[in-house]
Amino acid sequence: MPVQIFNGNAYFAIPMPLADFPQLLTDFLNENPDTPQIETLAAQLVQSNFPTHSMDDFVTRVCEWGGQQGIRILSRVLKHNTDEEIADALRGASSSLAHGQFVDALRLVDKLRFLDVSFASKFLRFLRARHLPGS
Repeated sequence: MPVQIFNGNAYFAIPMPLADFPQLLTDFLNENPDTPQIETLAAQLVQSNFPTHSMDDFVTRVCEWGGQQGIRILSRVLKHNTDEEIADALRGASSSLAHGQFVDALRLVDKLRFLDVSFASKFLRFLRARHLPGS
């Protein structure tokens, strides 16, 4: 969905004053207090090129961050994807994101079994938190 900024408002489906964004971010972080820690973990994974032994923790943290649906899919994602498959998907997605290829990154993560686009986008959100809005 494209976002347009006009006369101090960001237009999604309804106009929203840009001045509202700091409070919205504060509210989001209050409702999702693990966000900064998961962002730090993701940055560490990017820097270390996604070591396979770290995949279970990262997948668990992101799925739990995603709420009840994430908790429901977590065991299936871990059971039906190897650590190597997860690391390869995230490594490829991180590379695609670094080149501005967001759709390619989403496709790579969405190939993981039992992960849908909604949760694939959550992984991307953490891999490139400064470029993507909360998913």
